[in-house]
Amino acid sequence: MDEVSVVWKGMDGTAYHYKAYGPQTVWNDVPGCYIFAKLDPTGWYALYIGETSSLRDRVTPVHEKWLGASRLGMTHIHAHVSPPDQKVRRMEERNLIEQYRPPLNSGGLPFS
Repeated sequence: MDEVSVVWKGMDGTAYHYKAYGPQTVWNDVPGCYIFAKLDPTGWYALYIGETSSLRDRVTPVHEKWLGASRLGMTHIHAHVSPPDQKVRRMEERNLIEQYRPPLNSGGLPFS
């Protein structure tokens, strides 16, 4: 799959630049933010937004939201390398969650 660049804007207007990858991607051991996303004819939808100190260790099929995202139609994982500072990653994660309100971040779904 060719890499596709996607810009997600936070609640405060900050633009975050992500790349879209297939779910089978093998990740590097780098800190980052990631989005389980769905592409349909009307655009991109965030199903779950997270941050991690290691994309390699966190973004795998054993992730606790993977099955729920798959059931909701996950087609891609958007990710980018972020600073090692967890505080910065969490601020980005929170900013995007507030803007997009992904169903798997808010809970309440039977398979979330």
